[in-house]
Amino acid sequence: MIRGTRWYAILSAAGLTVAAMWGTGPGRLAAQDAGEPKVSLKAAPRDAQQALQKVAQADAPPALLAVAGSRKVNRIFSSALQEGLRDLQATSPAVRSAFTKTGDDLPSLSKSLDEGTLDAAVRRGLKRWTGLRPPIEGLKANATRSGGEQKALLQATRRTRGADEPDETQPSGDWRKAKVIMAIDGKLENGSPRPDLDERNQGMSFNAASGKYELENTCGCCWAFGTAGAYEHAYAIRFRKYVNIAEEELLSFADPANYSCNGGWWAFDYMLTNKIPSESLNRYIGRQITSKSSAPRFTVDKWGYVTTDREVPGIPAIKAALCEYGPLAIAVNATPRFSNYSGGIFQENDPGNVNHAILLIGWQDASGTDPGYWIIRNSWGSDWGEGGFMRISYTTNRVCFGAAWVIPALAP
Repeated sequence: MIRGTRWYAILSAAGLTVAAMWGTGPGRLAAQDAGEPKVSLKAAPRDAQQALQKVAQADAPPALLAVAGSRKVNRIFSSALQEGLRDLQATSPAVRSAFTKTGDDLPSLSKSLDEGTLDAAVRRGLKRWTGLRPPIEGLKANATRSGGEQKALLQATRRTRGADEPDETQPSGDWRKAKVIMAIDGKLENGSPRPDLDERNQGMSFNAASGKYELENTCGCCWAFGTAGAYEHAYAIRFRKYVNIAEEELLSFADPANYSCNGGWWAFDYMLTNKIPSESLNRYIGRQITSKSSAPRFTVDKWGYVTTDREVPGIPAIKAALCEYGPLAIAVNATPRFSNYSGGIFQENDPGNVNHAILLIGWQDASGTDPGYWIIRNSWGSDWGEGGFMRISYTTNRVCFGAAWVIPALAP
């Protein structure tokens, strides 16, 4: 959380080690050096982050480096660490003792805690940035087809492909080359401006009073962003038009009793029978509301899993679905090191359950000493990973679990 927070660590993805935040009141930031500008987080969150990243502190302790996997620690990792440590104060004597001894200074806290505690804190804090929960019970029949039925549907729904679209028979493919992938910071991959600046992917929510997006409480509804991302890109591919649907509508109404800021799953079933408005009509505020938009438009024609909701499909099946339907909604086990990714081919073998929704947009088979990898688009901002994207090896952290495709209906 940012509002009312007295301390918060942001470590620059550009190479700084530790940059700590000292609060001067709710929603305010101040740099350590008196000469650095004090910036209102509510007014200009990006300016605030840039000012903070100029403040270089001492090297991070070895235990923290072991958890982060790098000397560069980004804002997602530091946010998760902050929130996790605050939560653990209630249950961990070691964390309470550390706060008593060091106060709320994050670098000092990090030096006084062991690797296991820091790892547990980051994983706990990441729940505010993730929140994907595979369904315990089987879903509706339209999304639980057998492999044979799935192949038949793939044949029945084939469309004419463009020359610049990925081809599953090739060793690599990337939907960005077809210039249909929405970039992270308000531009399309071809460099042209988007119809609306997509601040949602910066971990921000809309404040109706100020009319601006602000860094506030994070909400574990990646499932809504995964659903919307697959839909929006499929719409662009099939109808050659960019749309931006309201994740807030999914968060609030897809399944209010089970889907929330505490987690959920793909919400395509809801969109089969309910229309979703544009983002401009129901801004993302990061909490459930009770009032629906008066002008909903977007629905789903069909959707399904590449195989089932309970497994990681084979690589050929994933490629075939990716090329036919467009970017897929997929799950992954987002670990502390995943959250701190800054570039390269990410490889990890963590046995934990999947917890985060991302968008699959391409692949590259093994070449030389490089393993085969998927190309994914995340929803954590352009300062995460490689401009908001990641290259992740085929066998890492159950990536592509529950891979799902969607066919949009043409909106009126």
